[in-house]
Amino acid sequence: MGSSLVAKIGRLLQMDCEVVVRHFYGETNRCADALADFECSLHTNICFYESCPTQFSHLVIADALGVSVPRLILV
Repeated sequence: MGSSLVAKIGRLLQMDCEVVVRHFYGETNRCADALADFECSLHTNICFYESCPTQFSHLVIADALGVSVPRLILV
């Protein structure tokens, strides 16, 4: 999967246009990550929220404050 993404990025960079590539670590937006994981567990195609679900409010506050949590990778 990763090599396919790299190949697609390479093709974009070869085109005659301006391309900006940015990478964000998943740890930088835990709220979006948690919502994506939550939505994948639902059996609906789309969900709308009028306000932040209570189980994610602490993540929204942490994201707004710029709190980062390092990810441990075992080698």
